[in-house]
Amino acid sequence: MRRVPGFDKALEACLRWDPSALTRCPPAVVAVRAALARTPPVRALRPQPLSARFLAVAVLNLGLNTPLGAARAHTRKFSAEWLVAVHASVPFIALLRKALLMPPYALLVTVAAAVLGQAAGGRLELARLDRAAKKEQALAAARGSRRSTRRRMGPLVRGQAAPRGLGR
Repeated sequence: MRRVPGFDKALEACLRWDPSALTRCPPAVVAVRAALARTPPVRALRPQPLSARFLAVAVLNLGLNTPLGAARAHTRKFSAEWLVAVHASVPFIALLRKALLMPPYALLVTVAAAVLGQAAGGRLELARLDRAAKKEQALAAARGSRRSTRRRMGPLVRGQAAPRGLGR
């Protein structure tokens, strides 16, 4: 068996690897989390019982993700816009969870509230589009037009070809 020059030093460097390097937060993240922890709402929530903090994070997450779910309803699945709409609230909610000293299992509540907010926002947007289509259809019928606007303005349904102008 032949020796490879320099292999021993490379192996030694790999074995000396510092495992805590992956668990350190970047200084920018630490600074933002500290700034968030100094805000009055977070300072007021910190001494509250865990159930109150869970409820506050869940309601805030639901409120943040509802308009993002409405925006997601207008995008093609797995496109860049879709990924932004789905994940835009994650950094803020993660920093809030850390600033409120939430336990690790709070992630379950956070994810559940985010999914519910996304679903509610998407359904509300589809219902709004459906109401707008029905209103325009009624106006067209009142004007005596027989042309249907339902296909152009109707709700976006999975698998349906996107009407022009809705970006799907």
